Amino acid sequence: MSEIKVILFDLGGVLLELDGPPIKNHWIEEELTHEQSWQRWMSSRYVKRFETGSISADEFVSGVVQELGINLSEGEFRKAFIDWPKELFDGAAEMLTALKKRYHIAFFSNTSELHLPRLLDKLKLADYFHNTYASYEIGFFKPDIAGFHYVADDLDISVENILFIDDNQVNVDGAVRAGMRAKKAVGLNQVEQVLREFGCLV
Repeated sequence: MSEIKVILFDLGGVLLELDGPPIKNHWIEEELTHEQSWQRWMSSRYVKRFETGSISADEFVSGVVQELGINLSEGEFRKAFIDWPKELFDGAAEMLTALKKRYHIAFFSNTSELHLPRLLDKLKLADYFHNTYASYEIGFFKPDIAGFHYVADDLDISVENILFIDDNQVNVDGAVRAGMRAKKAVGLNQVEQVLREFGCLV
């Protein structure tokens, strides 16, 4: 089996706490599971277009509120969306700092102009990674295979030398189809378990 040279992380739900699923049940008066909320969110044409930099924040907010039937004003939804990512999980910074001494560390996140600049400024996320890949900057949205190939090409490394960790199985499946080793993990405890499984943590 090929040596792991790069560890590629998702952010939300993996290293970073989120304020629940993307679509809250009380917004739509419907009982969605966590997985169903993510499936509906990621299948939204407005989410994908916004998080690949194709439309403005105003177009995203108005479009997604209408498309998903969210019972919030546009202003209320924008604020809830901006506040959705919270803080790094306890211990994440220390884990990343240790890993960075032994591996090339990067993240690939479906994210937008309303989130990443604030997280980079507030949490200093860039300090923990050698490379950062935000969907709205590179124009690729997980689980599109082309996005994983873009990352590997930019890193100038074979896909089989990359371990990818994400909290959504659909994204893990996309990485596997692209040729990476990949595993689902929700929260830091599961992330550390995966890293131990692949021999990246002792």
